[in-house]
Amino acid sequence: MELKDKITKEQEIENINQHIKQQNAKGSNADSTGETSEFDEKLQNLMENKTKISEATAALQVLGYNKREIEKAFEKLDKKDFTTEELIKKGLSILGK
Repeated sequence: MELKDKITKEQEIENINQHIKQQNAKGSNADSTGETSEFDEKLQNLMENKTKISEATAALQVLGYNKREIEKAFEKLDKKDFTTEELIKKGLSILGK
């Protein structure tokens, strides 16, 4: 993982921690119906997608592809619709052409 990626990840974690502290200060992370807020769901989905992309990128790098060509291949995909394994398979099929 490159330094800029680590810094970005640390910033995202800090943003999440600040959000949690704000929610705790309000007394609850859930609304009156017991459901998490839309923001919380979007934040969780964003983090899950970034994790999937990061893991798939790392796997493809282990196989010898460089980060730029992997990122270029992933630009063609709607990444949120795939699991990590599916991202790796799709990446391989695009990079193998």
